[in-house]
Amino acid sequence: METKKDKFPISAKHIAIISMIILVISLIPILTNSIYNHPSADDYNYSKLTFNALKEGGILNLISNVGKTVVKTYISWQGTYSATAIMSLQPAIWGQQFYFLGTFIIVFALVFSVFYLLKKLIIDILHLHKENLLIIASALLIISIQTVPSLVQGLYWWNGASYYTLFYAFLLVELGLLIKYYQKKTKLTFVLISLFNILIAGGNFITALNQIILLTLLNIYLLYKKKDKSALLFLCLSIIGLLISALAPGNAIRGASIIGYSPIKAILLSFVYAAKDIILWTKLTNILFIIFILFFLFPSYQKINCKFSYPILFSLITFGIYSALYTPTLYAMASVGEGRLTNIIYYYYFDFMIINFYYWIGFIRWKFLEYKIVTPKFETKLELIVKHYSIPIIIFFFLLSAATLYINRESLTSFITAKDQIENSSQTFDKEYKKRILLYEDDKLKEIHVKEFTVKPLSLFYSDISEDKDSWLNTPITKIYHKKYIVVDPIEEK
Repeated sequence: METKKDKFPISAKHIAIISMIILVISLIPILTNSIYNHPSADDYNYSKLTFNALKEGGILNLISNVGKTVVKTYISWQGTYSATAIMSLQPAIWGQQFYFLGTFIIVFALVFSVFYLLKKLIIDILHLHKENLLIIASALLIISIQTVPSLVQGLYWWNGASYYTLFYAFLLVELGLLIKYYQKKTKLTFVLISLFNILIAGGNFITALNQIILLTLLNIYLLYKKKDKSALLFLCLSIIGLLISALAPGNAIRGASIIGYSPIKAILLSFVYAAKDIILWTKLTNILFIIFILFFLFPSYQKINCKFSYPILFSLITFGIYSALYTPTLYAMASVGEGRLTNIIYYYYFDFMIINFYYWIGFIRWKFLEYKIVTPKFETKLELIVKHYSIPIIIFFFLLSAATLYINRESLTSFITAKDQIENSSQTFDKEYKKRILLYEDDKLKEIHVKEFTVKPLSLFYSDISEDKDSWLNTPITKIYHKKYIVVDPIEEK
C-alpha cells in the first residue's frame, strides 16, 4: 500500500504534465508537415497490384491483391511476408490525399508502444508511480524522435518507416504482453503474443532475429528458475516464421546481386560497429536525458528485491544482443544499411544504455549496503533529502537539456519539419507533386513528361523518378496509371 512517504512531492505531477505537454507540442510540426507528404520509390513498387484494387473490385479484390503481392515478392525478391503485406497497403492506395496518415500511424505506434511497455516495467514490475511513467516515457520519446538519424525514412517514407520503425513498435508491444502474460496467464494474451510472434517474424530480419534472441533468454530463465515451458511455443513460432521468411526463393535471387560478408566476419564486425555507434551517440544531450530518466527510476531500488549480482555478465549479454542488430545486413549486404535501419538501432541504443546504467547503479548500491558503507537508515535519509530538492534538481537538468537541444536545434526533427513549412518548402513540394498526379490521372495522356521538383524538403523528399523510362523507380507508376512511359525532365542549368 502506498504511503505519503513513498510518493514524490505534488510538484512531480506538474513535472509529468509539463513533460507530456512538451512531447505533444514537439509532435505538432511533425504531424502537420505530413499533410504535404507523398509516396515515392518502393511505395509504388509494393503497391502495383493494390493501388487500384479498391476501384476495380472493392475490399475483397484488395485483400486478394495483397496476397498476390506477398506471394510474388516472396518468389522474386524477399520473404518478409508480413512486412510486404503492410507495405502493399501504403496509405496512398486509398487516395493520394491519405498518404499523410502513414506518419500518424508510425508516430502513434511508436508513442503507444513505448508507453505500453514502460507501463508494464515501471508500474507493474518496479512498482513506481504514474508520474514516473509519464515523465520517463515522454523524455525517452522526445530525445529519440527529435534526434532520430534519418527523419524522412523514419517518419515520412511509408515503405522504410513501416518496415523498421513499425516493427520495432510491434516488438515493444509484444514484450509488454509477455510481462502481462507472466503476471496473469490468460488465453487472450497468449493468442495475442502468438500473433505478434508470427507478425514480427515476417518483418525485417533485424527485429525478427532480436525477437528470437529475447525469447530464447526468456525460455532459459523460465526453464531454469520456474521449470515453466509455456514460452517454448512463442519461440517456436518465431523461429518457424523467420525460417519461412529466410528460405524464400526471392532472397536467393536478391542475394545474387549483393555480396555480403561471411557469417563469422559479419558477427565480429557487428561488435565493432555497435561499439563505434555507442561511442558516437554517447554525447552530452543524450547523456543528460539518460540521467534524467535514471533519476526517476532510482526510487525503484527500495521497492524490488534484486541484488544485481552479475553486472559484467549482464553488460556482455546486452551488448551481444545490441550487436546482433548489425549482423543481418552485414551478412547480406556488407554494410550496416540505410538510415531507416540505423533509426531503430538508435532507439535500441537508449534501451541498452538505460538498462545497463540502471543495473550497474543497482549493483553498486547493493554492495554499499552489503558492506555497510551506507545503512538502510542513511539511505532513507538521503532519499528524503533528494526528494526535498528534487524539483530544483529536475529544473537544473531540464534547463541544461533544453540548452543543449537549442544549441543543436537545426538537427532536431521538430525544427526541420517546422522550417520546411515556414519556408514553404513542404507546401511547394506538395503543389508540384499534385500537378504530376493530374497528369498521371489524365486518361488521354499516355506519354508523360514531368518537371523536376524545384524544392526537395529535407523532411519529405526521399527520391524521385528518373529520366530513364525503364528505371525501377518509373515502371511501377507507369503500370499503376496505365501509361506508355513516365519520365522526369531535369531542370536545365542556366
